[in-house]
Amino acid sequence: MSPEFTAIVMAGGRGTRMGGPEEKPLVRVAGVGMLERVVAAIRESTRVSRILVACSPHTPKTEKRVRAMRLRTVQTSGRGYVEDAREASAQARTASVVVISADLPLISGRLIDAAAERYLRAGKPALTTVAKPVDGGDPAPVGLNVFDRDALLSGKQLREETFVVDSASLLVNVNTREEVERAERIVSRERAKRRGRLLSPPG
Repeated sequence: MSPEFTAIVMAGGRGTRMGGPEEKPLVRVAGVGMLERVVAAIRESTRVSRILVACSPHTPKTEKRVRAMRLRTVQTSGRGYVEDAREASAQARTASVVVISADLPLISGRLIDAAAERYLRAGKPALTTVAKPVDGGDPAPVGLNVFDRDALLSGKQLREETFVVDSASLLVNVNTREEVERAERIVSRERAKRRGRLLSPPG
């Protein structure tokens, strides 16, 4: 039987760079909330058996939305990404967890599975996904990580595998209004491509 993973969606950050009255996980990209987009991608994954959404005192509206979606919410302290991920992981029932930022609206189930499978092959207690910027430069972490649950809970420094992804457009971290617009342009291009394929006559 293939190992199963719990997905933890990190939805407790302040999101101060976004501005506006809306909590960041609830910001819409092309008409769909980022939280909903991330959850939809997780549900496409063949590796994830359970979803937890980590909220904090900074995101009460997000927590309410999570409950309306009939998902399990975990209340964390909101002290930081690693601390909140560790607190949420304590509620996971699987040996491994996939930790995903709620500000990755273009992530896919296929990419989540690829990260999980790379983690299993590497045999290390942690994996960090990094993406190559479209305009060049060094790859940067994008908010898709995989951990051995017990190792993460230990609080020790972990040996880490690096998973480099070329498709930076699929891993747009949305932290500002400009990045919302960038993600929407990508969604629009993908929709246009799909329409073109549907309209193309058979070869």
